[in-house]
Amino acid sequence: VMIYKDYLKTEHWRTFSRKAKNGRRNKCRICGSTSFLNTHHVKYSKNNKSVLFNETLSDVRTLCNDCHKLWHKILGKTPFRSKHADRIKNLIGIGIDKETAFSKCVGKDYSIVYKRGKSLNN
Repeated sequence: VMIYKDYLKTEHWRTFSRKAKNGRRNKCRICGSTSFLNTHHVKYSKNNKSVLFNETLSDVRTLCNDCHKLWHKILGKTPFRSKHADRIKNLIGIGIDKETAFSKCVGKDYSIVYKRGKSLNN
């Protein structure tokens, strides 16, 4: 069994990651940055089988280094959901700092922070 960190060094992963980023217009899914992009696994297995070496574009998302680190730091093992990414993007868009946006994207805190932020910007 290959260690995940070793897998990320394989030619297969490097090629797939490059294609994934190109397929997503080389932009972070959350903040739109085009710098220091990472390919984030949304899931590591399907039907109890590893997706490694068999990923599809639906198994990954393109995130900038900052958003990728914050996802793992704040949301940890929370599955990547488009809803969460859109909420973070909305909060950043109204001037909320990234770290707060990540911490408030899940649950009822989102609505409170979004409404408060929108009212401050109007």
